[in-house]
Amino acid sequence: MPSRSCRVSFTDSEGIEHSVRVPAESLYEAAVEAIAAFRRSVLAEMPLGPATRLTIRVNAPEEEHTVTIAKVLSWLDGVTTSPSEKLKKNRLRERLRI
Repeated sequence: MPSRSCRVSFTDSEGIEHSVRVPAESLYEAAVEAIAAFRRSVLAEMPLGPATRLTIRVNAPEEEHTVTIAKVLSWLDGVTTSPSEKLKKNRLRERLRI
Protein backbone atom coordinates (compact mmCIF):
# COMPACT_ATOMS: atom_id res chain seq x y z
CA MET A 1 0.00 0.00 0.00
CA PRO A 2 1.43 3.44 -0.87
CA SER A 3 2.18 5.99 1.80
CA ARG A 4 -0.43 8.73 2.25
CA SER A 5 -0.27 12.08 4.02
CA CYS A 6 -2.10 11.96 7.38
CA ARG A 7 -2.92 14.68 9.88
CA VAL A 8 -3.00 13.26 13.41
CA SER A 9 -4.34 15.34 16.28
CA PHE A 10 -5.35 15.18 19.92
CA THR A 11 -6.91 17.63 22.36
CA ASP A 12 -5.04 18.27 25.61
CA SER A 13 -6.54 18.76 29.08
CA GLU A 14 -6.73 22.54 28.45
CA GLY A 15 -8.89 21.95 25.37
CA ILE A 16 -6.11 22.85 22.93
CA GLU A 17 -5.86 20.73 19.78
CA HIS A 18 -2.35 19.69 18.68
CA SER A 19 -1.66 18.13 15.29
CA VAL A 20 1.15 16.83 13.12
CA ARG A 21 1.38 15.64 9.51
CA VAL A 22 3.00 12.26 8.90
CA PRO A 23 3.32 9.91 5.92
CA ALA A 24 1.91 6.45 6.60
CA GLU A 25 0.65 3.31 4.90
CA SER A 26 -1.89 2.44 7.60
CA LEU A 27 -3.95 3.91 10.41
CA TYR A 28 -1.74 2.42 13.12
CA GLU A 29 1.47 3.46 11.39
CA ALA A 30 0.15 7.06 11.27
CA ALA A 31 -0.68 6.88 14.98
CA VAL A 32 2.78 5.57 15.93
CA GLU A 33 4.58 8.13 13.76
CA ALA A 34 2.49 10.91 15.31
CA ILE A 35 3.14 9.73 18.88
CA ALA A 36 6.88 9.71 18.11
CA ALA A 37 6.63 13.22 16.61
CA PHE A 38 4.67 14.55 19.59
CA ARG A 39 7.26 13.07 21.97
CA ARG A 40 10.11 14.79 20.04
CA SER A 41 8.39 18.19 20.01
CA VAL A 42 7.71 20.80 22.66
CA LEU A 43 4.82 18.53 23.69
CA ALA A 44 7.34 16.05 25.09
CA GLU A 45 6.57 17.10 28.65
CA MET A 46 2.84 16.68 28.06
CA PRO A 47 1.80 13.13 28.93
CA LEU A 48 0.08 11.11 26.24
CA GLY A 49 -1.68 8.48 28.28
CA PRO A 50 -3.31 5.25 27.12
CA ALA A 51 -6.74 6.91 27.02
CA THR A 52 -5.54 9.79 24.82
CA ARG A 53 -7.69 9.78 21.68
CA LEU A 54 -5.87 10.41 18.42
CA THR A 55 -7.86 11.61 15.42
CA ILE A 56 -6.30 10.57 12.13
CA ARG A 57 -7.33 12.37 8.95
CA VAL A 58 -6.10 10.77 5.74
CA ASN A 59 -5.81 12.83 2.56
CA ALA A 60 -6.78 11.78 -0.97
CA PRO A 61 -9.38 10.37 -0.58
CA GLU A 62 -10.16 12.02 2.72
CA GLU A 63 -10.98 9.76 5.68
CA GLU A 64 -11.07 10.28 9.44
CA HIS A 65 -10.55 7.73 12.23
CA THR A 66 -10.20 7.92 16.02
CA VAL A 67 -8.12 5.48 18.05
CA THR A 68 -6.76 5.48 21.60
CA ILE A 69 -3.06 5.17 22.33
CA ALA A 70 -3.83 2.00 24.32
CA LYS A 71 -5.32 0.43 21.17
CA VAL A 72 -2.25 1.43 19.13
CA LEU A 73 0.13 -0.10 21.68
CA SER A 74 -2.01 -3.25 21.83
CA TRP A 75 -1.78 -3.56 18.04
CA LEU A 76 2.02 -3.18 18.20
CA ASP A 77 2.20 -6.02 20.73
CA GLY A 78 -0.31 -8.19 18.88
CA VAL A 79 0.20 -11.20 16.65
CA THR A 80 1.61 -10.54 13.19
CA THR A 81 0.21 -12.26 10.12
CA SER A 82 3.25 -12.01 7.86
CA PRO A 83 7.01 -11.39 7.94
CA SER A 84 6.54 -7.95 6.38
CA GLU A 85 4.03 -6.98 9.09
CA LYS A 86 6.49 -8.20 11.75
CA LEU A 87 9.24 -6.02 10.24
CA LYS A 88 6.90 -3.02 10.11
CA LYS A 89 5.87 -3.45 13.76
CA ASN A 90 9.51 -3.84 14.82
CA ARG A 91 10.40 -0.62 12.97
CA LEU A 92 7.48 1.22 14.54
CA ARG A 93 8.34 -0.07 18.04
CA GLU A 94 11.83 1.31 17.52
CA ARG A 95 10.31 4.70 16.58
CA LEU A 96 8.68 4.76 20.02
CA ARG A 97 11.62 3.05 21.73
CA ILE A 98 9.35 0.69 23.66
